[in-house]
Amino acid sequence: MAGYTFLWDIARSLELALLRTFCTPTIAEMLNRTGEFRHHAQKRYDDTGIVVSELFKWGYHSPRGQAALQQMNVIHRHFPIRNDDYCCVLSTFVLEPIRWCERYGWRSLSPTEIHA
Repeated sequence: MAGYTFLWDIARSLELALLRTFCTPTIAEMLNRTGEFRHHAQKRYDDTGIVVSELFKWGYHSPRGQAALQQMNVIHRHFPIRNDDYCCVLSTFVLEPIRWCERYGWRSLSPTEIHA
């Protein structure tokens, strides 16, 4: 879906998902305090894209998916991030592409695509 069928739509929805991380006050406060978006917006966007792409392409059980998750944990371990905030961000990256494709995609997603 991300690499062919909904290439443009998934890319836009993930851009929106990244911005939606600011909708949670504790995440917004931390991002503002650390300056990550202010000073490193493109790097943050690129790093997020790499991790998400690896997980989309290989799955989180594969060696490459596990390596991407491990790298993501290394990047974030320096910050006191609550588990609820991790879950919020993860759900945004999972659910926003589904929402976007249902609203703006060239066709509806199949149940199999939604499950994937």
